[in-house]
Amino acid sequence: MEHRYVACKLHGLNAQWSEEKKQSYIRHAIREYNIHKTLIHRHIVRLWDIFEIDPNTFCTVLEYCSGKDLDAVLKATPILPEKEARVILVQIFQGLIYMNKRALKIIHYDLKPGNVLFDELGIAKVTDFGLSKIVENDVGSQGMELTSQGAGTYWYLPPECFELSKTPLISSKVDVWSAMVFCFIKCSSADVLSDMTKHKREYFVKTQLLRHARLNFPQDLLFLMRQR
Repeated sequence: MEHRYVACKLHGLNAQWSEEKKQSYIRHAIREYNIHKTLIHRHIVRLWDIFEIDPNTFCTVLEYCSGKDLDAVLKATPILPEKEARVILVQIFQGLIYMNKRALKIIHYDLKPGNVLFDELGIAKVTDFGLSKIVENDVGSQGMELTSQGAGTYWYLPPECFELSKTPLISSKVDVWSAMVFCFIKCSSADVLSDMTKHKREYFVKTQLLRHARLNFPQDLLFLMRQR
């Protein structure tokens, strides 16, 4: 018999919630489970099972990662060496490539340092598919319509997610942008967001980042990007 350590994530329904809100929460959790359980890759946290504990509580059973998450790693390292950042990014992108080459492509849509975990060997694994999107087969090269904005960490999202004049079109490029945002921040020490409150971050994104027609990258980072 095989024995393994697992991580158990408890989901509690607030007894004060309306029945409609409870059912919405359950539908959302089941949707996440149905997407996540099909993803089997070295750089994606494995979802093993889901079960009910009582009428107001259920549990998802996930692969156990004993290391820190990427957010903790980045906070402990003011400027991440380019070599280390590259190793982590390659692993993340391997997971994203797998998600994009499936028959039903998956867009994570909430890729951020807190959703990248490390196991005991230091292998990076993407987790938390609560806001992920399934790309239908008939979607063209321009991407799929973003029918629900969700509540993702939007300073990691690209400008097309904030299109106001029409329904935004998104693709797997959303996840690529997100990964490169925290790479840029931590390789260049240009972390203008870490010391801001949530309100200030949102204001900064709306009034500055999304209004710029051109991004100015540090010359040393541009040199490294051109070498790839």
